[in-house]
Amino acid sequence: MEDRLLYRVPEVAVILNIGRSKVYELFSSGDLESVKIDRIRLVRSSDLRAYVDGLHPVDKVCLIGDHLTVA
Repeated sequence: MEDRLLYRVPEVAVILNIGRSKVYELFSSGDLESVKIDRIRLVRSSDLRAYVDGLHPVDKVCLIGDHLTVA
């Protein structure tokens, strides 16, 4: 990620590897903060970093025979 202060929604979607609509869902849920300049919604780089840093790893699930186990 570059040393930019603000990112537009399509850029945030690319950085997070998600769709634009999911970015708006994150705004609505309060999981990702945003700011507005006029009518343009932007995400501060610090808020983007805080969101990513707050993500928790997913447990690894293995299929052994007919049973799922968490590794």
